Amino acid sequence: MKHLLRTSFVFLLIILVSSCSKDDITPPVEGLWVLTEYKVKGEGIDVNKDGIISQNMYDELNCTATSKHTMHFEDGYIGYFVASPSSVKIALVEGTTNEYIYDVWCDPDNGTIGTTLHYSQKGDIIIIDGNSSRNYTINDDKLIGAATINIYDESFTNIIDTKALRVVYTKV
Repeated sequence: MKHLLRTSFVFLLIILVSSCSKDDITPPVEGLWVLTEYKVKGEGIDVNKDGIISQNMYDELNCTATSKHTMHFEDGYIGYFVASPSSVKIALVEGTTNEYIYDVWCDPDNGTIGTTLHYSQKGDIIIIDGNSSRNYTINDDKLIGAATINIYDESFTNIIDTKALRVVYTKV
């Protein structure tokens, strides 16, 4: 009888330990997240023309509007996105391969634009509005996602290239 109880206890312990994995841990997403990185993959750029080339467009934009880009996630898989009106367009100078014209517009003092969002969470992956292209991965206090920015011809009418971006929101 002792042998049967001991064997049963060991078997139960093995089942409990093996059923717990890191995949079962769901990091909390609820709260306020602020945009902190908007990184171009590959070669950096100098949007603000200060002579410092950076991969992080967030650092290059002389616009406090970007500091107002936030996502707020609430319990119940709903939330909202808030941003100040802003726009960044990049055009390749004709006849060059790495000279650009930047058209940056922002208006941090003219209110904000907001929209509600719905999200789902599977482990450390957040999917916004059911759109798999709007996935974010939770990594400690960071939400890391991907986006793209179009590169236009010099007249800003035709898209000639697209650059990948790494988008990072930090939990506050």
